Amino acid sequence: TFVEYIDNVEVDRGTYELKSEDVYLLKSERQEFEITLTKEDTFEIVINQLNDKEPIQLRKVNSAPILFEQVEDHPEEYIKLLEKNKSYMK
Repeated sequence: TFVEYIDNVEVDRGTYELKSEDVYLLKSERQEFEITLTKEDTFEIVINQLNDKEPIQLRKVNSAPILFEQVEDHPEEYIKLLEKNKSYMK
């Protein structure tokens, strides 16, 4: 499974599956998108409304687990944003 947070607020959760070598499909009730793992310990994601539809690369900066306090304030604001842009990652 995966969990998506924005500003420490859980806004989505779902499942993932291997689509092809190093490409995973993440699916939830709100969205569906792919991430591509790279050999450099990074992954790439395409969000059509950002970066001229070019992949955005996210890098692993540390192996230490990171803990944060989940905030419960106003998650509906973030959920509305995801619903409004339901296809933002397709």
